[in-house]
Amino acid sequence: MIEHVVGKIPEESSRWIVDRAQGNPFYLEELLRVVRDGGKVGDDSNLPDTVLGMVQARFDIFGPDAKLVLRAGSIFGQTFRPAGVKALVDEDRRKDVDRWLEILAQREILFSRPTADLREYAFRHALLRQAAYEMLPPSEKRLGHLLAGQYLEQAGERQGIVLADHFERAGENPRAIHWLGVAAQQALDADDLVETLARVERAVNLGAAGEELCAMRVIESQARTWHGEYVEAERTAREALSSEVPKTRLEAMSSLFEALGPQAKYDEIAQHMQDVAHRPAEAELLNPWLDCMVNATTYLFAGGDNEVRGRTLALLEECRERLEPVLIGRAETMTAHMAGNKGKTAEAVAGFRRAVDYYESIGHRRAACEALGNLGAYLLELGQLEEAEAAMRKILATAQRLGLRFILGGGLVCLTNLLAYQGSLDEARATGERAVAVTSAQNDRRFQGYAEAYLSVTEYLAGDFLRAEQYARAAVTTWEIVLSLRPFAIALLARALLAQGRPVEALLSARDAYAQLESLGVVDDGEPTIRLALAECLVATGDRLAAREILDKAASRILASAEAIEDPAIRESFLTRIPEHRRILELARELAASKS
Repeated sequence: MIEHVVGKIPEESSRWIVDRAQGNPFYLEELLRVVRDGGKVGDDSNLPDTVLGMVQARFDIFGPDAKLVLRAGSIFGQTFRPAGVKALVDEDRRKDVDRWLEILAQREILFSRPTADLREYAFRHALLRQAAYEMLPPSEKRLGHLLAGQYLEQAGERQGIVLADHFERAGENPRAIHWLGVAAQQALDADDLVETLARVERAVNLGAAGEELCAMRVIESQARTWHGEYVEAERTAREALSSEVPKTRLEAMSSLFEALGPQAKYDEIAQHMQDVAHRPAEAELLNPWLDCMVNATTYLFAGGDNEVRGRTLALLEECRERLEPVLIGRAETMTAHMAGNKGKTAEAVAGFRRAVDYYESIGHRRAACEALGNLGAYLLELGQLEEAEAAMRKILATAQRLGLRFILGGGLVCLTNLLAYQGSLDEARATGERAVAVTSAQNDRRFQGYAEAYLSVTEYLAGDFLRAEQYARAAVTTWEIVLSLRPFAIALLARALLAQGRPVEALLSARDAYAQLESLGVVDDGEPTIRLALAECLVATGDRLAAREILDKAASRILASAEAIEDPAIRESFLTRIPEHRRILELARELAASKS
């Protein structure tokens, strides 16, 4: 009937109409008229007066005291507790509340159900609740919501949004703003980024200012970072830095680091680190300060500070007994990263497995998702391509579901590399192009460069060396100030040039990449590729002796890492399923054989 009258509408809209009609043809007709006239479906405040009037007429048979109970209950929403109703009615009428609730339940206006500690009542359907609520004049609605908010506040209501709703409807904006701040943090803790931002916006519209606004801007910045909105996250974090509260200011600085990092603004992070360099004396500031240090560390390392992880990890270990749960996990992930940078890939994998399990045990889904992404990346380095792919597809599904665009780009990048290594070049190409689109839109310089680099790898494996060169050059430009990754892109450029028969140009790039590796001591990715590129260019230009020296060193590092892998099958995949590892070992054997 709905489709006959108004045509095809969303299923949820149809369900809303059917539920409110309650099998009454007149109600259904009136509701369909609202839809046909362009009214909003799904909004109970938009119910036709004709329908509400008929329901309210049904209430008349119970008398004024019963209607008073219904009106008071409707203030709380679809469900309410007797004590809440009693808090809203005159003292001399409270004694009759329980009796009327039972009568209304018997007459199927309400139904009762036990909760963990008390009994609560609910309207049989939303139409009944809205009809009762609309019997209240505006002044009584405001007073009712004020009294309801005060009652729930005193009763220990934990959901900030419930209290915020009541105080906002009561016109008590300062109290509504306070509880919207609580509600925004609760939404962020529940990984609901859209609702987090909506609650902050509500508070701003209600006039949030001063320290409350600064605290909410911190929450907003964190949500926007996870949402991949780095420019906006940076703006809101800067606004929060105006706080006079030391804890809020540290949280704002930490959020600023998180926003600046993906944009590769490493110099600014280093400058701001001077503002928070000294450990605070106040115990309550220790964890916010350490959070600052940890968030800065990731990006200072990417900017070329190879020692920063060790310094920060020492701080975390020194304060381990006083760390908040999330920082315990951050210490685990930092330890795993350091193991990976030293070539201890199996140790890094074990560390990230522990981190994933730990974050899941404390209910931090966002951090667990990020740790799983790192686990997948190191599984890839071990040649465990199928398990790595499963991890990446899992985090991509989670990132899509929770809106974690912070993780989306990295997941797509790693999946691009995995697919290329497995020979699924068309899917790798499509995934990499999507990764470029996502990361460039976010101004994520680090992962945009990765996307371009792995597209270069994909095209190199596909035999399209000109496109491999183009993507490598793009990565070199994108990573201009990402010192720990730029040598990788330059090495990819060298390999693409060499494959096109341009050995002199290729050798110049390969030497440049290798010199940067030697200068840095450690890079964030691509070390085997850097060593291999120079060796191949040296062979191509006739300097086989120098090539053997490079390859001997590269092969030794790979074999040393393999020796640390206890599982023989994983050791074999590490040596044979990573194209760069396999090529280094093959070429080293060839040159050794030719020497003999």
